[in-house]
Amino acid sequence: MTTVPIELHDRVYDVDLTQLTPRARAFAEAVTRCTGHRPIAVVFETGRLLRERSDFAYRYGTHPDADAIGARPERQTLTDWLPARRGATWLGPIQWLEAAIRTIPVHGYPIAAAPFPHSDAMEIERVPSADAGAADRALVPSTVLEYLRTELGCPLSPQEWDELRQTRRQPAPDRYVCDVPQWRPETLHAFARARATA
Repeated sequence: MTTVPIELHDRVYDVDLTQLTPRARAFAEAVTRCTGHRPIAVVFETGRLLRERSDFAYRYGTHPDADAIGARPERQTLTDWLPARRGATWLGPIQWLEAAIRTIPVHGYPIAAAPFPHSDAMEIERVPSADAGAADRALVPSTVLEYLRTELGCPLSPQEWDELRQTRRQPAPDRYVCDVPQWRPETLHAFARARATA
């Protein structure tokens, strides 16, 4: 069993990494490297290159190394991760890690801790599960509808999505994590294609 210490609410929890999805596992590995300092700051890669940014030409257009810079992955540092609570009840570190990581866009994935959040240094120490986390793109109910609308051109209201569930026409979740259903993009692509041809 591989455990890491996660400090939350001024208490350190030993978290079994094998109980986490790959994306949450990479997040946990980054969070544990933040132990002892605040805020929790985690570096994410967005899934696109710097040259794909709308302001890239403005920022680097005449820079001698613009081509090399443009080939780098775009990164963001997110801070101020707050443990989730349901009412006054602490949900626990596993539930917090799984819930927190699903609040970022589906294309983003954690790669490292960032002791200095405003640093753009490329030489960071990647967490062991970074690559596995990048491949884990499952969506939770709060992000499914946005993905269907923006990525697949299949706009549905929350009411329509719930009606599909009630009538058993919603795609079956690929997995449940902490009792929350999750869908892989491939499942949603097949669902959107079927609706388009119905």
